[in-house]
Amino acid sequence: MYTAKNGMVASSDELASNSGRDILKKGGNAVDASIATAFTLSVVLQGSCGVAGEAMMSIYLERGRETVFIDACGTVPLDAKQDMFIVDSEKGLTPFTQHQKVLNSENMVGPKAATVPGQVAGLYEAHEKFGCLEWETLLEPAIKIAEKGFEVKRYQAEMIKSFLETKQMQPEIEKIYLKKGNPSTYFRKGNPPKHLAFYPDYRGDTVIQNYLSKTLKNISKNGPDDFYNGEIAQKITNEMEKRGGLINEKDLTTYKPKILKHKPVAYRNHEIFPSFQGGMCVVQTFNMMETVDIKKQKHNSSKNIDIISRSLQTAFKDGFDYVGDPYSFRANEVISKQYISSFIRENKETTFKTDHPSTTHLSVIDKDRNMVSLTLTLGAGPSIVIPQTGMFMNGMMLMLNPNPGYPDSISPGKRSLIPMSPMLCFENGEPKFVVGSSGGRRIVSGVVQIMSNIIDHGMGIQQAHEAPRIHSEPWITELIMDDRIPEGVQNEVMNYGYKIQAVEESIDSFHFSNPNGILIQSERDTLEGGVSPLHLGSGRRGYYKIFPNISYY
Repeated sequence: MYTAKNGMVASSDELASNSGRDILKKGGNAVDASIATAFTLSVVLQGSCGVAGEAMMSIYLERGRETVFIDACGTVPLDAKQDMFIVDSEKGLTPFTQHQKVLNSENMVGPKAATVPGQVAGLYEAHEKFGCLEWETLLEPAIKIAEKGFEVKRYQAEMIKSFLETKQMQPEIEKIYLKKGNPSTYFRKGNPPKHLAFYPDYRGDTVIQNYLSKTLKNISKNGPDDFYNGEIAQKITNEMEKRGGLINEKDLTTYKPKILKHKPVAYRNHEIFPSFQGGMCVVQTFNMMETVDIKKQKHNSSKNIDIISRSLQTAFKDGFDYVGDPYSFRANEVISKQYISSFIRENKETTFKTDHPSTTHLSVIDKDRNMVSLTLTLGAGPSIVIPQTGMFMNGMMLMLNPNPGYPDSISPGKRSLIPMSPMLCFENGEPKFVVGSSGGRRIVSGVVQIMSNIIDHGMGIQQAHEAPRIHSEPWITELIMDDRIPEGVQNEVMNYGYKIQAVEESIDSFHFSNPNGILIQSERDTLEGGVSPLHLGSGRRGYYKIFPNISYY
């Protein structure tokens, strides 16, 4: 367990967490540190996030006791049409969205797959309103890492390999990752071991991002103007016009993040400040869980699992069936206390597949107890590379329904309903913890269980992250369950009518989300950090309690 007095940063990468910590040491606040961490993640985890990606940011400011939500998600280009993609009805449904697949995967990879990026504008807005240090100072760590390079870890090597195999992104991808025109092994010692956690001295290749460094320097010097109106914007629109993409000059110049005041939702004696989109599913799940006394149920008992599972299924189904747009009138309806749907268990015949982990999350609390929960994403992953920028465009069009006439169908200017859930939680009005996660729809189930472990079962935040989890949704035939849950409990759950898939989570699998969070202990003088050891890999029934992704001082 990691504890600290002053400030703490938890993220998906050690270098990124260190960047945020160093900003805190320089006198920056939680907002400053989160921005530095986010830009560093955009260098070292390019398959999960990037400067041409999207962001959702939940902020608590101790001075004034103010909570704010920044929606920096992308918008559908103005030239987009509801029927712009050809549905490939014979290919079935995408496991990530449950929409019908599109011919040639044009809504995932290629120039038409990108929405108007929001990350740069959103982070800059957060800095202008709530930051302390100079904007240029916040980008210095990311620029330095891009210039000097970083050591490739296994997860990063696998992403790079997948990029090189994607023909739509060559040859620009090759300019970034190939060495002198030849494929790199990415690991000096050959193929990595099955579980990298067993080999702490293992050393990978170094990746230097010269193009990306220049892009970040332009953003550092000129703020978002360069990205949305200047040199970077011109490179984006030129590539889109050349390759038949949709994003044009007007899309970029008119993009604005949404700045919203949080409204709390009560759960037990706690107040939850949800994000829009995935956070709405979290809230609706808690609204249904509150109708029963979960505290009386043993943690991960069959009854406890059934309640959580049915609540998740209902929240997911309502979100997709009725909302589609997080700012529609139905969004407020389904998260209200007055709206409690009946518990359902509707399974469709689909095959369970894990989502691509193209999202990442970071949590920050500073010495003044300002809090930030920030999730970043590229959606389906990189769609194209913008030449001479080192910049991957997002693949967020995947999140929209390619069939017209549905709440989540494609519409110009629309923001898609996505599962990112950066959460703030208070206890009796006092700041308690921040949490969020990567992992597609698994974000919602992971965040719900982490929060319930703390609120309902009195766990510390690291214990809450280490506890076995489940994942349930109405589109998969099986309830996914950590195989550390006893076989007797598994059998009892099946008596409720479920089919069970007991799985071991490791560095080679992504059956569950990969959350992180920070808890303020009751006396307010100590911070406790938590990350999922699942992200670091495991051996059979044995989890590694080594958390280099938490930095503090």
